[in-house]
Amino acid sequence: MKDGKRNDVRFGLMVVLGLLMGGGLGLEVLTEPIRGITISTRRWGPGEWDRRDLMGPTLDRAVGVGANWVTIHPYARLGRDGSISHRPETQDASVRVTMEEARERGVKVMIKPHIAYWGTPFSWRGEITYGADEAAWQRFFAGYREWIVHQAALAQRYGADGFCIGLEYVGTMHREAEWRAVIAAVRGVYDGPITYGANFDEYTRVPFWDAVDVIGVLGYFPISQEPNPSDAELDRGWRAAMKTMRAFSARHGKPIVFVEVGYPRSSFAASEPWRHDDHGPGSEAFRLRVLRSALRAAENEPTVLGVFVWKWFAAPGSQSREFILMGPEAKATLRSVWKDG
Repeated sequence: MKDGKRNDVRFGLMVVLGLLMGGGLGLEVLTEPIRGITISTRRWGPGEWDRRDLMGPTLDRAVGVGANWVTIHPYARLGRDGSISHRPETQDASVRVTMEEARERGVKVMIKPHIAYWGTPFSWRGEITYGADEAAWQRFFAGYREWIVHQAALAQRYGADGFCIGLEYVGTMHREAEWRAVIAAVRGVYDGPITYGANFDEYTRVPFWDAVDVIGVLGYFPISQEPNPSDAELDRGWRAAMKTMRAFSARHGKPIVFVEVGYPRSSFAASEPWRHDDHGPGSEAFRLRVLRSALRAAENEPTVLGVFVWKWFAAPGSQSREFILMGPEAKATLRSVWKDG
């Protein structure tokens, strides 16, 4: 699709979204694709997101590779009994400092709060569920609503450009009434666009897409089962995924954003992008080829607003073989698609 036609379609979706939001969205925010980076943390955020000497240079580097959005993910802790606790006295500055530093650089920000489930029986957010334990369900949603509304109020106070109400909570989707109450409570304190992040294999089962503004998807699609797929094979896999996204967007009358896209240094990056236990020779070059294919696919699909790439640390010395973007080759990959064209 020609760039002009693609941008016209994307802009048309933004006009619709702006009207849905009562004209308060600011259409200039979304007249170009979202090229977003997740600024992550090694711990809980305080001491990293709230430090200007870290966030300022981090945002400068993000702008340098062509990013125009970032997201941070403030944490709350999940207890074994379903309770949720957070520390506003130490965490609120993370949102304030991120917003202020981003504004100075013309960068947009989405707030995407995460539950820290470590120390519970759950190995990821998708496993969180309480079966017939109604008391645990009540604790979970009461705590979740209090915390997420607090985060949404911060997003409103400091002018965040988007807000994600949650992500990957596969085991909670049957509690539709509680989720709709959470969304309504967020609407009561935040007047920007909101989304929810559903994993690539469960977004069709989310029952409340009508209540949010943008369909959020974690884009960890298996795009090729070949042991060493060519660039053409990777692109074919993403075209197939985007065809499905396009149909889903049309069915619901809403645009899509990939709230996460990322790949580990692994020979399984194209087939099992969540798997990071293989770091053989050539795995770094391979995962960057897969990332480049994903970024190009998002740029070329008008029903997809853009991506937030996972992930980038603000603190110096943060090293990981899992999904990391701070190396020179990864930066060059981002720049090649976002800035150099």
